Amino acid sequence: MAKKKLYVSLSIGIFFSLAASYFVLKTVPIADTYQYLKNINYWWLIPSIVAAFLSFIIRAARWRIILSPILNVNLAGAYHPLVISFMINSILPGRVGELARPGILYKTSGTPFSKSLATVIAERIFDITTLMLLFVVFIGSIEIDPDLSISFKGYVVNRMMLETAWGKTLQIGAILFVFIGMICIPRMQKAISSVVLAAPDAIFFVSRAYRKKIRMHVSERIVSILESVSKGFEMLRSPVKIIQCYVLSFIVWVLIALSLYSMILGCPNLKMGFIEAFTVLIFICFFIMLPSVPGFWGIFEAGGIFGMMIFGIPAIEAAGAVLVFHVSQILLNIFLGIYSSAVMGVNMLRAGERTEETGTTDEMSGKA
Repeated sequence: MAKKKLYVSLSIGIFFSLAASYFVLKTVPIADTYQYLKNINYWWLIPSIVAAFLSFIIRAARWRIILSPILNVNLAGAYHPLVISFMINSILPGRVGELARPGILYKTSGTPFSKSLATVIAERIFDITTLMLLFVVFIGSIEIDPDLSISFKGYVVNRMMLETAWGKTLQIGAILFVFIGMICIPRMQKAISSVVLAAPDAIFFVSRAYRKKIRMHVSERIVSILESVSKGFEMLRSPVKIIQCYVLSFIVWVLIALSLYSMILGCPNLKMGFIEAFTVLIFICFFIMLPSVPGFWGIFEAGGIFGMMIFGIPAIEAAGAVLVFHVSQILLNIFLGIYSSAVMGVNMLRAGERTEETGTTDEMSGKA
């Protein structure tokens, strides 16, 4: 079953990545991009890589805070599983690296898989909400060309569309914050779960057996996700810890934006400020939320080129900068992950498979 899910995930990822690669190849002449790559000052990769590495340290510090109610670990104990998960996401499909962290903690400390997985979900929500807030701030403050018009996979993006996206993101962000607050209240969580479980009964025109299948395969999974999110945030009952996590989340994204900006400084004929580079990074992050092949190849480049073209950067310069930045990030992930795997004695190629088995075992033992 695990292998089947892996193949399905890889197939979907390949589809999206090929579509994004088609956009990149259609927009950017390969020969011209190759010539541009030869003119980049690669010494700027040094500060770029340093900033990216520091972002992992801050991520580890944040995850350590989230973990603190269930497990007291030092910075190294949080850092090594984290970078291993990033490495696995760079080489394996289906984002199985997210499951590696709970699996490693289960192996090294006996921490229940479901509880540590809840902390990973909470961490991702900190990232998403921080990015949404930054998107609202940046898109609302930057100057957008009134005549902007960029085509992508049949869609035309212009100033009006970006302003609409700004408003929708603001609304969705507000709803998300309220919803998280609601499910963290035990009574509200119980009420929402009851509604979700009862929802299939509203489809009265289908058979009882079919409604039971919907409840089992859809409603119960939604409730399980809600419970995991709730557990993750219940661990941070202290408002001070929540504020700390958001401050660290902001620092993480500032460092990654600095990493991209440093790379941009080494690219000839590419004039962008730090805020513009930060905005491009946000577009990349939104694009890589789509399913893709390991390492987000194609999707990553499409998001970066798309974001830079909004600021009037020619496609060739954009493609060269984004490609070099992406390759440097992937190589850093793999290098750090290999080192941490050696330190912790983790078989990185089987980590995703083992964590799935561990998660299943842990859940079964919890139910028993």
